[in-house]
Amino acid sequence: MQINEKKVDGLKHTFEVVVPSETVESEISLRLQEAGKSIKLPGFRPGKVPLAILIKRYEPGIRRETLEKTIHQSTQKILKEKQLSPASDPQYDIKEYEAGQDLNFSMEIEVLPKIVPADLTKVPFERLKVKVTESDINEALEKIAKDHHRTRSVEKARKAKKHDTLIIDFKGWQGKTLIPGGESENFRLQLGSGSLVPGFEDQLIGANVGDKVEVNIVFPETYPEKSLAGKKARFEVTVKEHHESVSVGIDDELAKDYNFSDLKAMREEIKKKLTIQFEHSAFLLIKRSVLDILAEKHTFQVPEVMVNNEFELIWKQAQEEFEAEVTEGSKPKTSKELESRKKMFKAIAERRVRLGLLLAEIGQQNKISVSQAELQKALREEVTKYGAQAQEAFNYYLKNKQAQAQIHAPLYENKVIEFILKNSNLSECEITTKEFNKKLEQLEKSIN
Repeated sequence: MQINEKKVDGLKHTFEVVVPSETVESEISLRLQEAGKSIKLPGFRPGKVPLAILIKRYEPGIRRETLEKTIHQSTQKILKEKQLSPASDPQYDIKEYEAGQDLNFSMEIEVLPKIVPADLTKVPFERLKVKVTESDINEALEKIAKDHHRTRSVEKARKAKKHDTLIIDFKGWQGKTLIPGGESENFRLQLGSGSLVPGFEDQLIGANVGDKVEVNIVFPETYPEKSLAGKKARFEVTVKEHHESVSVGIDDELAKDYNFSDLKAMREEIKKKLTIQFEHSAFLLIKRSVLDILAEKHTFQVPEVMVNNEFELIWKQAQEEFEAEVTEGSKPKTSKELESRKKMFKAIAERRVRLGLLLAEIGQQNKISVSQAELQKALREEVTKYGAQAQEAFNYYLKNKQAQAQIHAPLYENKVIEFILKNSNLSECEITTKEFNKKLEQLEKSIN
């Protein structure tokens, strides 16, 4: 086999390959002989089918498969000899080939860069530590109490107002047709909560127990049920009960509403959760510092195909956000604004790819891996958000390698970051909650 590297353009390589006809024909002949041992045809015993018949019936398919195999094997040989790692599938162009002649083809492939990680052992990093105070716990409790919705029946009849809770029956129609699923009995609705379609709750402000109210609304264009999106509808609502909110004290009764034995136990749990939240946020801060230093110290070229794929993911999400903004009434982005955004997102995509390749290289060089136990623990934490369907979600992840990869990737990345920190000039700094939250705000602004 003759291999000639015709062109190198950054990470893109072009090879011209010539495979002697003897190599191809020998492989085809061998495969025909092997096939002949098992092929059964009427009138012939197994293994006794004449070669001429085998060639006529099976040679075209075997030749096609042999060419594919030969090209694949040639590619693997080139990559091994040149010590190249592909960033994408090769592109082939068969220049010349006929049965009995040499196979002449070109191969274009983009490869991964050779990466030499910078030495970060002397780089100073600072891990922030926040000590949870009684004031932090009190603030959390105050927020819980404020958000905790406890009601009582209105003693003296009055008109319903915002934040009151009504118990209602309702039925909805489009014209004269009852909306499927558009009815309910004893529905508990807090006015102003946004639980129902925009405009529905506003029309119940001022209602009294026993009132029958006709509510007219227009379903949003973005309504999940496409058959109703943008359509007018009429609802007949009967007000059955009227409740008002009552203030909630920070006491044992509040704790019991949240399944704690008393307020002391609730305070301990809040302290524990705040500590975990602060540790997690502190890691995000120092991780950003590590990534910024890595980006600053490494400028190697990255595969265009990987950058384009990453950009497409970012751009798709951005377009969905643009559409949501337009729906809410803002002006559509101009072509100039879109081009500016595209340029910015392309830079973000390139940074992500470069850092991803760099972290992978550091992890590989230092034999960092995610154990099965660590992955399963992360999976169980992830599926808790599915509530009653948690076990079903967990089973889905176990059977779906692609879904597992979405959990594995950040786990691996974080382990590499921790390795870098462990081997750097790392120090700790204790700060107040207020100072810490300010740093988090600054991080969020820098990301957005």
